[in-house]
Amino acid sequence: MLKASFGVSGALALISTLAMSGTAWATSSSAYGVQAGFTFGKTQTGLGPIGDVSGGAPPSYSKTVSVGAFQQSAPVIKGKTGLPTLYVSGASIKSHVTSIGTSAASASAAGDATVKGLTLSLELPGPKPDKEPINYPYLYVTATKLSVQTTLTQVSTQTPEANSTASIAGLVISGSLVDNQTITFTGDLPNDTILFQSDTVTITVNSRLTASVISCRPKCVIFPVLVNGSALDIQLTNAVLDGKTVSGDIAVAGATAGTGVLTPAVAKFAAGK
Repeated sequence: MLKASFGVSGALALISTLAMSGTAWATSSSAYGVQAGFTFGKTQTGLGPIGDVSGGAPPSYSKTVSVGAFQQSAPVIKGKTGLPTLYVSGASIKSHVTSIGTSAASASAAGDATVKGLTLSLELPGPKPDKEPINYPYLYVTATKLSVQTTLTQVSTQTPEANSTASIAGLVISGSLVDNQTITFTGDLPNDTILFQSDTVTITVNSRLTASVISCRPKCVIFPVLVNGSALDIQLTNAVLDGKTVSGDIAVAGATAGTGVLTPAVAKFAAGK
């Protein structure tokens, strides 16, 4: 799943200051359809985010980005042609972020994303038209619909609530990275449900990552300040692709909600086309 680092001491100072001074809270949220990032040696490549949107409060906001049929690809490894490549296509993406605004007493933010008709393949580029296929995909994923919704709500003296939920329809996963088996799923599952795991690949649905700070004035209380979720997350750890060791992450239907100073900007990669 996507990783982020946060300045905990700064965040705690901000939360304490806002609570004591009555200043309005700041919140923000973001959402996207598909994004991926890979590391090979000292080089990095990536794709997306596709269909991304973000917003911050105050003031209140409601933003939507809609993408029709899309098709993109990005090499997993920089270099000459014929290297492992990520191919992504789909029927549509809808990403949405919203906040009713902030005050000294309450604040909230939410993000959601839906991807329909997804096809995702990690493989070597296809051969010339007159040649037979030379490889079986490392990873091949299709889904009828993948969606996620994240929310963070703060009400006065109550502990903030952070939630992330996902819904999945028609998910099918195959390829050599999952031991050439076929994995299928439709429905709802608890947060961080692992569909497949090996030494090099972890596939998670309804993934959730929550960042929190601790306030001890006068007693210690844990405050969630950010929640990051995705409907489908594929993590590679030293996976061997065409004889090359690659690590990285592919996320589909992702969203983040949290305090404004802690919501990370969605990474953008120039490699996609």
